[in-house]
Amino acid sequence: MSWTDVEARFVMQGLPDGEVSVRAHSSAFDQQARKTVPLTGADAEVNLRMALVVSKKPPRPVSLFGKKLANMTPELQTVYDLDSLTGVLIQEPGVNHLRLRIGDLSPGDRSWMVGGKEIKNLPEMVAELLRIDAIAPLGDPNEGCHGSIRVAYVYRGVARTKTQRLKLTKEDITELKSQLRERIP
Repeated sequence: MSWTDVEARFVMQGLPDGEVSVRAHSSAFDQQARKTVPLTGADAEVNLRMALVVSKKPPRPVSLFGKKLANMTPELQTVYDLDSLTGVLIQEPGVNHLRLRIGDLSPGDRSWMVGGKEIKNLPEMVAELLRIDAIAPLGDPNEGCHGSIRVAYVYRGVARTKTQRLKLTKEDITELKSQLRERIP
């Protein structure tokens, strides 16, 4: 993984010989390019032309805690270059997500575990957050309890998981209950 400079150039070193798939996307994931390049031990120059990402079936994002979230789909998995269809995709982390004390999030990151349960979609995530928040303090440390809910995230492109303790406010709980009543997608 590499970032471009101001002129949209990048250098990657130490790649193996053979066919290498080069993928690029804009920071907003609204443009992307892909190309397979044969490498034979010498430097290779690759020109990519970015194209708009047009969703055949755009997700219906749900606003929760100021973030825009979506259920994972095969199309989103391709657009964001993700390795799994499980979890809930963060399309936009929002300006105030740091108040949740779960670290810095970016578009394309995904939450995949709440407490000790792997979540598959938004309804499961909301139900688990509410269930665990109802547990009296000093609950199972691998799951959490009121004031300290264990949540695991996968950071896009980094192939690592970060586990944090989510602390919900009364307003957050009200928002979760509202989402559950509205039968989020």
